[in-house]
Amino acid sequence: MWIEVFKTGEHTDSNGNIFTYTAEDLTRISNQYNAQVQTSPNSKAPLVLGHPESNEPAYGWIEMLVRRGNYLLAKISNLSSEMAEAIKNHNFTKVSISLSPNLELQHVGLLGAVNPAIKNLNPNFFEMDYSPTSDFQESNFNYETDNSEENSSVEYLNELINENTYLKSKLQEFIEENRNRNFSQFVQDLQSMGKISKLNSQNVLSALHYFQKIDIETNEKYSATMYFMNFMKTMGNNSYKSEFARKEDALTIHSTNSMINSKNLNPERKELHEKILRYMENDVSLSYEQALAKIINNES
Repeated sequence: MWIEVFKTGEHTDSNGNIFTYTAEDLTRISNQYNAQVQTSPNSKAPLVLGHPESNEPAYGWIEMLVRRGNYLLAKISNLSSEMAEAIKNHNFTKVSISLSPNLELQHVGLLGAVNPAIKNLNPNFFEMDYSPTSDFQESNFNYETDNSEENSSVEYLNELINENTYLKSKLQEFIEENRNRNFSQFVQDLQSMGKISKLNSQNVLSALHYFQKIDIETNEKYSATMYFMNFMKTMGNNSYKSEFARKEDALTIHSTNSMINSKNLNPERKELHEKILRYMENDVSLSYEQALAKIINNES
């Protein structure tokens, strides 16, 4: 939980002394405190009721301080269930801090017109003044800062997030459009080289998108799209002049192996190809891409 505990400007402490605090002072308070806690985690300042001289009892601990614009915010940790319930019920209307002369945070105190329902609560906590520390009291208790500068920062951050989301979507659209163009051009090139007929162009295009989907789902584990494209480019002219992937027109296992073995292929891709062929040999109803899909499903 973050709460707003202090702000810049002129303040009068509980002893009547007037002090003026700048943004630089708030930065010094936060930096000094955070360095102290980092060096000695057990030195955290407590969250208390009022301004007790002994800084006890603690109902939570100040994890860290941060300056946001003209405000000093405190992150509360290990908040007791009783205190959490009291805060939830708005039993506290004011928050204050206790500072030593060298701007060291002693504690953060909660004050309120309504006595919280917490056991062993000492009403005098709300009236006690101690020196040499300076106890300052804010008029309102805020769970979060509501200053305009902070709101502007939040709005700007939201704008950046929305813009980033939009740019990501546009980038994805561009990638998909570019991929579609490349696939279409590839199919046209196959036609121009006489490797496939116009009748089979749509089937080859569908196969490219199918293998691309496999690559996306498997994080390019098999490079299926590239393998398929290389495979198609190695085909001789008129290889797929009739209907693509029909069993009666498909390449035989022997002829396909001859083409693959004649090329310097990546060993992993060659192994995958041979595995696909074994699947097709065991089940003659499978097409090449169906056999590949079965292998991927079995290994995923």
